[in-house]
Amino acid sequence: MKRLDFEGKPLTSLIIQLAWPALLENMLHTMVFFVDMLMVARLGTVAIASVGLGGAMIFVVTSIFQALSAGATATVARFVGARNYEKAGRSAINAIALSIAAGLFVALFMYFFTPIFFGFFGVSPLVKKLGTVYVRTVLFFAPFRFFLFVAGASMRGAGDTRTPMKITFVMNSFNILMNYLLIFGPGPFPRLEVFGAGIATGSSFVLGMLVYTVLLWKMILGGPWKEGVLRFDRELLSQIVKISTPTALEQLILRLGFVVFLRIVTSLGTIALAAHEIAVRIESMSFMLGIGFGTAAATLVGQGLGAELQDIAEKSAWRTAFFSMVVMTVIGMLFVLFPEALVSLFSPSVAVGEMAVLCIMVAAFEQPSIALTMTLTGGMRGAGDTVSPLILSFLGTFAFRIPLVYLFAIVFRLGIFGVWLGTITDWGLRGIISVVLFRRGRWKKIKIR
Repeated sequence: MKRLDFEGKPLTSLIIQLAWPALLENMLHTMVFFVDMLMVARLGTVAIASVGLGGAMIFVVTSIFQALSAGATATVARFVGARNYEKAGRSAINAIALSIAAGLFVALFMYFFTPIFFGFFGVSPLVKKLGTVYVRTVLFFAPFRFFLFVAGASMRGAGDTRTPMKITFVMNSFNILMNYLLIFGPGPFPRLEVFGAGIATGSSFVLGMLVYTVLLWKMILGGPWKEGVLRFDRELLSQIVKISTPTALEQLILRLGFVVFLRIVTSLGTIALAAHEIAVRIESMSFMLGIGFGTAAATLVGQGLGAELQDIAEKSAWRTAFFSMVVMTVIGMLFVLFPEALVSLFSPSVAVGEMAVLCIMVAAFEQPSIALTMTLTGGMRGAGDTVSPLILSFLGTFAFRIPLVYLFAIVFRLGIFGVWLGTITDWGLRGIISVVLFRRGRWKKIKIR
């Protein structure tokens, strides 16, 4: 646990130092569900729709509680920036304990309510049955998943983005192996298909938690202030919850909007849903790059403010946003140039494949605005300003995305093309507003003690 060297290193070097492991880690996180979809795709269109919709549902629920990561990153980064390592360690431990409790709640809640949620989307009985199995299985491991969120956020807030990347790589390798063994059942292994995909994913979460536990024990508890770190701290926990609550509300708004958005997609039929989910999985590889740059911006801004270097904190966010836009624009060009090759990885039917190609080509044009939005909101969260991103998400979801998608897809009868046309417009408007909010500078006034 060591403060970033703002005085001795060029800013671009610090951005690269933090960004590339965060980018790879986020891509690897995406690969967990990407691999599930890739392997399950061999089982047919119904399996694709089941795991795709199930994965989206998992994302909705876990994203709300992943907000604890925002509190962990902001507090750890600020205290490390101020060289108060004992409080940084205590923040991490308290946030992790809270995340495990949240995971237990989610596991229990989703066991009972998953069939109801699938019923809301009006999917076929078989999609509902297989999807329920997948969601229940993966979210049985929710406490381990939430532990990973906060432990990784704490390490990144401390300036270590490489260790979470390495752990995620190990998890992915394990997930790929277990997916193959449990989905297809070669040799003595049972052929569990969709259920096997859920077990494989959940098992990778357990492995990741075990590795994090060992490393955090050495990193946080190995110092002379070990006993102070382990103490329950009501004031720190209150700050973590205070910072995390707007992010949780932001995610709740986003996910409620996402549910309505997804209901529009499912109303277009199983083929359109399967095509949409394939396109989402492909785009997620780029989307996670934006989150990775946002992670780097959060650490730089948080530690910069902790070190009382406000100008460097602001400059680092803008420069990181520039790099993010360049990288994601290049990814967007690949979407335009090679859409058929990307979609063919999922071996879809002709009808599904044609729709997915159209979706991914449209998605190419929203990459720069996604990059800008993700990076600047990441910087604001790193400073502890989680209210500004909340405002942006509310506007984007209910003023832009849902009305536009409904207008283009349903009213103008553009189908799945209309869905993606609506999202492009939404992201463009969010990019503009994120610039306005960041320039207003509310994030500079947040105090963390």
